[in-house]
Amino acid sequence: MMAEFKKFVFVIVLIVCAMLIAVSYVSAEVTKWQQLPDLTSSGVDIRLDDADGVTRYVADDFQCTQSGPITDVHFWGSWKCDLKCPITAILVSFYSDDANQPYSKPGQLLWQHRYMTGEFTETLYQDLTPTYEWWWDPYFHDANSMGDHQVWKYDINIDPRMAFRQQGTPSNPKVYWLELQAWLPDSDNYRFGWKTSQEHWNDKAVWDTGYFLTPRAWKKIPYPPGHQYRYLPPDQNSPDMAFAITTGAEPNMPTDPNTKFKQPPDEGPNGIDIHCDRKDQVQRTLADDFVCFETGPITDVHLWGSWKGEPAMKGDVNSIHLSIHSDIPSWQYPYGGDWSIPGPVLWQRDIQVGDFKETLYKTMTYYEGWWDASLGYEGAYIPNGDRQIWQYDIVIPPSEAFIQQGEPNKPVIYWLDVYVQLKSTTPNAQFGWKTSTGHFNDAAVYLDPQDGHWKPIRYPDQHPLYDKNVDMAFSITNKKECIKPWAIDYAAWVLWGKPKCWCYKRQCRGDFDGAKVGVQWVQANDLNALIAAYGKNLTWLTQNPSYICADFDHGRVGVQRVQANDLNILISYYGKNQTIVTCCDLDNNGILVPADKYSFWTN
Repeated sequence: MMAEFKKFVFVIVLIVCAMLIAVSYVSAEVTKWQQLPDLTSSGVDIRLDDADGVTRYVADDFQCTQSGPITDVHFWGSWKCDLKCPITAILVSFYSDDANQPYSKPGQLLWQHRYMTGEFTETLYQDLTPTYEWWWDPYFHDANSMGDHQVWKYDINIDPRMAFRQQGTPSNPKVYWLELQAWLPDSDNYRFGWKTSQEHWNDKAVWDTGYFLTPRAWKKIPYPPGHQYRYLPPDQNSPDMAFAITTGAEPNMPTDPNTKFKQPPDEGPNGIDIHCDRKDQVQRTLADDFVCFETGPITDVHLWGSWKGEPAMKGDVNSIHLSIHSDIPSWQYPYGGDWSIPGPVLWQRDIQVGDFKETLYKTMTYYEGWWDASLGYEGAYIPNGDRQIWQYDIVIPPSEAFIQQGEPNKPVIYWLDVYVQLKSTTPNAQFGWKTSTGHFNDAAVYLDPQDGHWKPIRYPDQHPLYDKNVDMAFSITNKKECIKPWAIDYAAWVLWGKPKCWCYKRQCRGDFDGAKVGVQWVQANDLNALIAAYGKNLTWLTQNPSYICADFDHGRVGVQRVQANDLNILISYYGKNQTIVTCCDLDNNGILVPADKYSFWTN
């Protein structure tokens, strides 16, 4: 009995060890860089907030040995005297490395994004009571050895579609700098600092303030006067910061192969229509950014909008102006803002009546808001604006379409700007572009009619989502057929009404209905369908068109499309495990290149 018990314990130990190894392996795969916080009395919090009106910049370097998007930033910090308040925003920036002597420092700003309250998580990491840690503001030389007890962790998830893509390999590593800023409400009561680490790499962390012109006068951060490390040799008397860099998966492509980008309309009570017509001669123009993962033409644009008070109906839109712009990221904004804006116009069209389709999308039982963002406070927010959502579908001829550029591992950001011209015969009509529940990158923008600059659109102060970024409701598509026009069976596919089933991943293996039962793709449903269609002539199939799905080889013998070849295919895969029933990877020439036949599969 004792021997069996020892054997059981031994097995459990092996399982635990294997789990630890697996966790370690996953961590090594996910965490690209990590410098854990100093949780001893030697730990220091370097002031990072701007509550006194001084913008502080603190940065530390890290190394990349594996290219990919940075999808998470984690860092540790504390509050002076453990007195805390909500952080208004955290600004995350990545820089290249300036390795010039006498010490390295951030070089060119490569990427930047602002994360508002609610867009990051805050967790009490450890309470060190009774141990105190240091507080240090290099700008005011404010040092206190009894600064705080609590260490907080901040986790920022970055949308992989707009993440900074670091470059580097084990044989050719690359150095970058992470810079953080913390924005607090204006107050003399709260102070927030970035925690130091006991782990050191390369040169030390640096700091600067907003009082200096760019390029920044980066300075090494010394330990504060009286600190035990203050008078160590120069290569040891400056701290590194506590942070971790995580690289997650590449961004997911849209599940619908025809949809390139989509932000659906906000159909809830928080939805707003933002005035975008020019009937009163005010030059209203709204724009929102989108991302491209696949080079190709934009042949369809879909918008959602509403009418203030709903006095106007179908047919009151005279034309819709569309423009596509390049992107000017926030760190290149020419007027000192922290938001990205449209760049030069790359393509534009005025879509006239007859070239777009207008459909009542939804009528709600509650009201949505109305707002004229371009008029600032004069364009007062109206909570009870409208109850209808209209959809506008615009088809662009391929010969006139804009060709967007982008790849899955090298996406490109563009901007769509929109304004609407109304018929002069429609009295008091006002049209607005609908806001979206989807969010990408920075806020939508409006073109300020006063100074001609793009300004961010954030929810007004009377709205439940006050000061959060607004995004607009639109989708960009490029209708594509699943079977390519040069495939041998394309003509037959068109003849039979382009049946979706011919583009099922395993239809060529005998899968009639695109459904899996347990671990079987080809089973009784598929067999029964084949039996019903077997040997029938073309007249019968025309009267029962769904049974063309039993034509597994897309071939015809005489007047029969479902015959012996299709039966043999089904027999080969009937009842087999899903791992045996592989995808349709052969075209009709027997070439192992699925791209020669299919644009995409549908199940």
